[in-house]
Amino acid sequence: MEPVLRGPALGHPLPPAASAAGQGPVSRTGRLVTRRLPTPPVLRHTDRVEPQSPDSSCGSRRALPRPVSFAVLGEQYARNGAWVVTVRGDLDLESLAAQRTQLERTAAAVPVLVLDLTAVTFADSTFLNLLLMVRRATDLRLAGVPCQIVRLLELTGADEVLRLFPTVSEALPASAPTGP
Repeated sequence: MEPVLRGPALGHPLPPAASAAGQGPVSRTGRLVTRRLPTPPVLRHTDRVEPQSPDSSCGSRRALPRPVSFAVLGEQYARNGAWVVTVRGDLDLESLAAQRTQLERTAAAVPVLVLDLTAVTFADSTFLNLLLMVRRATDLRLAGVPCQIVRLLELTGADEVLRLFPTVSEALPASAPTGP
């Protein structure tokens, strides 16, 4: 009489071919074979998992550190007597360290600075402090401010001293009339 072998799915019998070949979690003697899986790495909020390519095995996945800076001072251009800077990403202590000096120098060199914040995903008090410092050096205008940043400005009262505009076009200074 052949013993009934049980598989991993709630006691369903394994087909004889699978048990004879020694496949699956049941040995030839019918005993459950346990396998210790490798412990996955502990991921912190600063880690990201590298995307797995379709032809790689599951064991090749590994945690990689996130880039330090997600904040990017992107496209910069002059328009209607103002200097427009597109900002995107996370704006916090780590990401603003590199951009702080560049933004302060730009503010000191131009009469009107428009920050396009439509692509900003996060901002904290470090960014708020930078805005207040830049405001001292130039006419600072914020365009396309996301809701979470508007909330930060409202909670701190900074919305009373900073100029907010829905779009970059509306933040630009009015051009002087030309001709008679």
